[in-house]
Parts: sequence; C-alpha cells; structure tokens
Amino acid sequence: MKKLLKFAKIIIKKTMPFALIISILYIIVINDFRKQEKKEIDDSFTNQLVLANGILNTDYNKNDDEGKAYLRTTAAGYLYSSLNLMNYSSYINNENRNDLFGAINNLYLCMTKSNASRVIFTKYNKEVNQYLVKIIRKPKDKEACKALDELTYSVLKSE
Repeated sequence: MKKLLKFAKIIIKKTMPFALIISILYIIVINDFRKQEKKEIDDSFTNQLVLANGILNTDYNKNDDEGKAYLRTTAAGYLYSSLNLMNYSSYINNENRNDLFGAINNLYLCMTKSNASRVIFTKYNKEVNQYLVKIIRKPKDKEACKALDELTYSVLKSE
C-alpha cells in the first residue's frame, strides 16, 4: 500500500505541470471561442437592424394594402430578431442597454400597429433612418437611441 501511495505521489508530481498547462490552454481556447461567438451575435444583431432599415426605406405609398402589410410585418420580424439577439450580445452589458432596447422595442411596436407603422413609414422615415444608421454603426450611441426611443414613443402615444 505504501509503495502504491509513493508511486501515486510521483505520478502526480510529474504530471501536474502537464495538467496545469492543459487546463490553461483549455481556458484560453474556451475564452477565444466565447469572444468569437459574442462577435458573431453582435454582427447578427446589427445585420437584423440593417435589414429592418432597408425595409423601412421602401416607398410605402407605392404599395397596395397587401404590400404595406408585408413591409410592416417584415420590418417587425427583423426588429424582433434583433431584440432577441440583443439578450446574448455584448450590448446587453452596457449602461446604454435600456435606451437601446427601448428604441428598438418601440420601433418594433410601431411596426405591429397599422396606423403607427404608416406614420413611421411616411412622416418620420428620414429621422428613423438617420437614428437607425447611427445605432447600426455604434449600438452604444446613447443620443441616437434616446432620440429614436422618444420619437417612436410619441408615435405610439399619439395613437
């Protein structure tokens, strides 16, 4: 039994540095993987906003009722996707997250309501586009988020 314990101590002594090195390498690889995953989620988040902005820049009045409904629901879908991705992105962990969430959420809510979406597409299209472009470029832009949040909130409130 003593020989077995002595042998175990020798093995542990000799393998400990290797185990430590393997553990450190594992932590480094996992950390890099998580960073890459977070970057991909951040990119997907902004891509959904780009797609929504593309739909919002469509000439709303040139469409029939079915086309208008398509524009509203498609934009709403992209905005909804971006809201869901935001929960897993790096943007959820910043001081501006409430403004960013509020801006996208209110725009999403506008797209789910016929009158509010019509107002966004026709009356405030230029402003919404400007704010969304700023947010796409820099999701932590507090001023653009607040401005879009206030604009969309006022549209929702006026309904």
